[in-house]
Amino acid sequence: MLIVSILLFQIIQSSEIIPPSDVHKGMEGIGLSTFEGSKIDTFQVKIIGKLPPSPTGSEVILAKLKGDVIDKSGILAGMSGSPVYINGKLLGAVAYAWGFSKEPICGIMPFTEMKRGGSLSLSGSSGLTLIKPILNVSGFPSSSIPFLDSLPGDFFISQSNLGGMTDETTPFLPGGVCGVTLLTGDGNISIMGIISEVIGDTVYAFGHPAYGTGGSNLPLCGGKVCAYLPSYYQSFEFINPGKIVGTITSDRTSGLKGIIGKDPPMVNCRIRVGSLEKKYRITAQESLLPALTSLLVFSNWVEEMGLYKPSTLRGKLTLWTNHGPLSVFPVMSGEALQDGLYRRTREILAEIQDNRYKGVTVDSIHIFVSSEPQIRRYRIKDLKLEKRKFKLGEKITARITIDQYRKSDTSLCFTFQAPTKPCELLIRVSGREEFIYFEQGRAPLNFQFNDFSEWKKFINTLPVGDQFIFSVYKKGSSLSTEVGELKNLPSSIQLVLGKKDGWVSNNLFLIEKKKIITDGPVVGEVRKSIEIRR
Repeated sequence: MLIVSILLFQIIQSSEIIPPSDVHKGMEGIGLSTFEGSKIDTFQVKIIGKLPPSPTGSEVILAKLKGDVIDKSGILAGMSGSPVYINGKLLGAVAYAWGFSKEPICGIMPFTEMKRGGSLSLSGSSGLTLIKPILNVSGFPSSSIPFLDSLPGDFFISQSNLGGMTDETTPFLPGGVCGVTLLTGDGNISIMGIISEVIGDTVYAFGHPAYGTGGSNLPLCGGKVCAYLPSYYQSFEFINPGKIVGTITSDRTSGLKGIIGKDPPMVNCRIRVGSLEKKYRITAQESLLPALTSLLVFSNWVEEMGLYKPSTLRGKLTLWTNHGPLSVFPVMSGEALQDGLYRRTREILAEIQDNRYKGVTVDSIHIFVSSEPQIRRYRIKDLKLEKRKFKLGEKITARITIDQYRKSDTSLCFTFQAPTKPCELLIRVSGREEFIYFEQGRAPLNFQFNDFSEWKKFINTLPVGDQFIFSVYKKGSSLSTEVGELKNLPSSIQLVLGKKDGWVSNNLFLIEKKKIITDGPVVGEVRKSIEIRR
């Protein structure tokens, strides 16, 4: 044991790198990895050949592995990043393999590529696929696990309800365990693998991407291997994450690069569903925040409400940004709302994250959801008018038939005065969201704002709850501009002005709008065209 420990110390302290061009078939070396607990072990490596150079000029080095664990299990999911040394010099990281291979043969990502942050990927080279890192998930119901497939990357999901996070981690040395924490707190999601090299406070790991975010600010964590499971299908390790210790600054095809001691940007998230309240810290990475937050809302709803419970929910989602708070108020009703709640939350966050204004960051998220144990849902069935042709200035009454869930139909009446000049009108009745979608298509420039403050004000003034919206449009030439609508234009003027860059021509403009607030969501839309004559 002492001899092995001395050998490991000498290898780990070596700073020499052997380039792929100096490696030849038949050369033997040693690899480092963690197979159980927090102890770094060795395995034997024999170079068996190379694949032709990639477009970047780097060759793919193939090696056969041997060792007590590998002889029983083959190459395990979770050991990607394990460093390989030839003649005491670092060659690279075990990162790729073949599925259902009869022997433990791997593809090695050269450390020269990892260090320069290269774009070399061995996937697809003669059937090579990346050795999947372990996505450790703890504190979530099993029904939420399928939503993890929406995350970028290729990983082996290990749902850990035994232990979760660990305080005992491997040393932050080559062959030790590290990972990328997506969220922590009352639940944890981390993707785990092996450290390839540590130079000062800089860590290199995996030998392939975690999520492929490129330049990033993802949280870096430690970890340990609880056990491993040999399998004919896919042997894998049970890896538990430790505390956040730094920041992943690069997540590219050639591997991860991180800085120990650098604090990653995180978003504080508080979610309350009914009487259940939980707190989390989520990576601020924009490409991951919407999916992760939606997953939290889904899992908390399922934990508190179950998978099937007829109900009506009213939510408040507030994002505290560096430009002040922004709130939206989703309303939903049905038998099993968790899937719809996941999609709606993700849509809202994605729209906010993808806004065109620069310099906007999310500092914290508060989500509160209340519910009542009954369905309140309204569907617009029909719109009836006394006739299709009306006189100038005549009073017009529109009767709307509403279908209520498991109740008798009811009706609403809207009245308005016909214009004093002959024209054609379009009458629409819809819910709030359908109205906004229609308006965005009709007059898109009305929904373009000069800065984030204007856009935030528009979002914050959207009503709480849903609505029946009755709208009347006059058919005629108009233009949507950055300063508003130009209505009732002669066609010749519209033709000329419509050529102005950024202005949008349309043949409808809004002349009447009325609304009634409801206690549940409104679905459906009806429309009728009428004529106003002398």
